[in-house]
Amino acid sequence: MNGSLILFPHGLFLADIEALMREAERQEAIHPANKGEIEVAIKIKLFYEQQVFRSIRLSNWVFESAEQFAEQYALDCFRQLKLSGKEVYEAQQRLLDINDRVSTFMAQGAIAGASKKAGQIDLAKASDFYDLLELESLDESARAEADRLCEAALEQEDLHLWVTLRGIRDLYETNLPRVMYVVRRAIKFNEGLDPAPADSRLLGISETLDWYEQRIDSSHLLASVLGDLRPFYKLVRNVASHHDGLIWNAGANTVTLEDDTDKLILGTSEFQQRFRYLAYFCEFGLRGILYAFCEREKGSVCNELVRQYAKTFPEDFPEGVPGRVRFYIQD
Repeated sequence: MNGSLILFPHGLFLADIEALMREAERQEAIHPANKGEIEVAIKIKLFYEQQVFRSIRLSNWVFESAEQFAEQYALDCFRQLKLSGKEVYEAQQRLLDINDRVSTFMAQGAIAGASKKAGQIDLAKASDFYDLLELESLDESARAEADRLCEAALEQEDLHLWVTLRGIRDLYETNLPRVMYVVRRAIKFNEGLDPAPADSRLLGISETLDWYEQRIDSSHLLASVLGDLRPFYKLVRNVASHHDGLIWNAGANTVTLEDDTDKLILGTSEFQQRFRYLAYFCEFGLRGILYAFCEREKGSVCNELVRQYAKTFPEDFPEGVPGRVRFYIQD
């Protein structure tokens, strides 16, 4: 690609870290409900920069965990990113298409005098356009088109919530404990704590959260993401895996999550934002750990990581920094 950068593997992962920040900026610009998303993303990025990158550079013990992550766990994360990421990306693209169609229809309706409030109200979701129409002002053809468009919007909005539910479950069960394998050692190194036998094995998600909650208080940079992780994400995992407990109230635009013991009602924007928070943490972690590992290792493992990483994204997925990879020289 003309004008593209030539990046070593560590530079590629670093560039994609910066691309995550642009995604947070984009989300905050999309809708007022996403206010504060940039601040959360910055806190996550700062944690990795100040604690994890530094630890991998300075500590052989932490570097060993990053090496194990690169050799044993990164491919699991790539698979999850490829499967769930593709599903999420395609659902978002379909939703954006619906939004564009609604905007076009509303603009045409406004000209015809059938949507006098168009442009004056920020819709919480595309299907809400139907409530703004003055149906008696529409001819039969336009009314039929409005019905079809509303039905399509409701169907896609419902599907997007289920995609979000599955995305949270997959990150929670797969990528989060693998990223935390390295994060645990980084936190212990920065706090001057001695290694323990459990630091040498991948913990399940419950053990991982037990470890985090015992050592991290509300002032920690990650508290806004992981501070109330267990009750919400555990409930989501249960609903996605074992129960028919997701109910969307389209009129109130709320999501109800319920399993055998717990029930939670929250707005759809908050539900989707919590997914993005978890995704930021896991994807900053995935790219950040591999960035710091590659920067120090500079060998064949890094070269193969980049080859596998490149397979995870759809062909039309927006690039972070257009570039070509220059592999490290192998002995």
